[in-house]
Amino acid sequence: MTTAAKTIGIADIMQAAKVIAPLVIRTPLQFSQALSTLYGANIWFKAQLFSQQMATDFGLVTNACSSVKAACKQAQILITTTASTSPLVTLNDLPAGIHITAIGSDNSHKRELDKHLVTSADLLVVDQITQSKTMGELKQIPIDSLTILTLGKLIAQQHYPRSNHQQISLCDLTGTGVQDTAIACYAAQCLELH
Repeated sequence: MTTAAKTIGIADIMQAAKVIAPLVIRTPLQFSQALSTLYGANIWFKAQLFSQQMATDFGLVTNACSSVKAACKQAQILITTTASTSPLVTLNDLPAGIHITAIGSDNSHKRELDKHLVTSADLLVVDQITQSKTMGELKQIPIDSLTILTLGKLIAQQHYPRSNHQQISLCDLTGTGVQDTAIACYAAQCLELH
């Protein structure tokens, strides 16, 4: 998740927001912390105890937030990892300059982001365009007029497309086996170093 943000051009992540399913938060937080100067996380989930446990486990300042908008208010990155079948995040929930990595919409019936948010993003990156059109956030919108970049190509070319800190960037990851394996190997190496 942080790999996508850094590839797009987010230099340093100090505050993250997570819209989560509780079983999948530990690894993204651990990985984000290993790759950046992450000090805090706002978590939109309906359990104060869960937020406290994440603070203890990772040494972060965490806040259990009552809404997505509250969780995102001062975040530089938003990671969505839910099994939602209807949009949870709208453009109005987000501050300028935020990066979103959406990984929960990995099936044709799932959706985490409002279509206006997807079409309004200044940068739109996916793992694989054809897959994102059938399983990811792109399935809900006509994409003919959008410029869509692929994460693999950006990494290979070492191209950082973000041109200013006010841009909203979105990376929709639907799960491409080869990339997932490469990211998992890289994450494991980073965690071993920390």
